[in-house]
Amino acid sequence: NFTDGTNFVDIRNTITNADESPVTLSTTMKALFADQRTKIHPASFTAGKIWRLTAFGKATTDGTAGNYVFEVALGTGDAPAALAAGATIAGSTSQTDVRWMAEAYLECRVAGASGKVRLWGRWFPAVALVASTLQPYTFPGTAPADVTVDLTTGKALTFQLQRSGAGVWTATTTSVLLESLN
Repeated sequence: NFTDGTNFVDIRNTITNADESPVTLSTTMKALFADQRTKIHPASFTAGKIWRLTAFGKATTDGTAGNYVFEVALGTGDAPAALAAGATIAGSTSQTDVRWMAEAYLECRVAGASGKVRLWGRWFPAVALVASTLQPYTFPGTAPADVTVDLTTGKALTFQLQRSGAGVWTATTTSVLLESLN
């Protein structure tokens, strides 16, 4: 089957042609888009297989101070167990529709019920969105570790974001793309 060859990139879903619904952030991780957009079929989890997830979005903050934590996760819904999270970083207040971009990778190390994956990536928030000019924001902050997860059922590769504080901060994904790299 040529579409799963070892030497070309295969787009696994369509590019978003409309913004996803805005997500109101909280002190627990929230998926930034519907997980069916980036669901991976269990038969695709083979040792050595690598996927790239890319997303673009915008964020809005109110006047209440808070912090962000960004991550890539494999599972469904909010805060799945298989994840790679970055460090806590201070967010900027009173921002409207400030752009961000994220890129992450998933490598299947071992397939099956006791599967192992490795997740890592980068978040590129516009400087106005975070109270730091240190870029890029990488996740995890240290060398990526293998995570054990049951790969016999379909799983979605998603970006997740949380914030601390009591105000209302939102994030909207404007485009998302999942690619099989080999």
